Amino acid sequence: MKKSCASDINTFVVLVLLSAMSCEPLYIPDPIDPRLPKYTESGNNVAGALINDQLWKSDIEYGWFGGFYEPDVYYIVNGDSLVIDFRGGMGENDYINISFALKGARVTNLGSMLNLAGEKFQLGNGDNTVSIARDSSCNQMGTGQVYFRSVKYDSVNQIITLSGTFGFNIVDSVCGDVDVTYGRFDVRIVHISGY
Repeated sequence: MKKSCASDINTFVVLVLLSAMSCEPLYIPDPIDPRLPKYTESGNNVAGALINDQLWKSDIEYGWFGGFYEPDVYYIVNGDSLVIDFRGGMGENDYINISFALKGARVTNLGSMLNLAGEKFQLGNGDNTVSIARDSSCNQMGTGQVYFRSVKYDSVNQIITLSGTFGFNIVDSVCGDVDVTYGRFDVRIVHISGY
């Protein structure tokens, strides 16, 4: 039986769509405050918080071919430090990135992210920092906490599911004071840069 080229193309398209859908965020509203994503530990690829009582949420940009996409979160290992950068915003053309820089996190590769399970990091003490980047003129540092409540590692598929909560505040007379409350994240990670 001769296989048609159209059949091959249809199979390829289906595989691309299935792969892309597997990375798609699943936004489940929080039952107490539906503006926020519900805290889950399922790898829903979402993050959210209230910044001065306004919703901030992560975003994921999808590309073509096999689900290649630009994730909302980057993890970079640099010596004994781990940088976690959540890209997001508070609406169209209002981009705000939230970055955590953690020293002594003991993360050297994807599997060693399990070391974060149950860890709380106090932020703003010099070793561990949090910052918000709104635009080139406002990159603010704050004090608070990030808590990695759950870390799961699928060694067969090389995927980490990382879930946790965060909150912090910034006092800044130039760019304005910032209160970040009810922060939560639930993301799947397939690659760490820097190692």
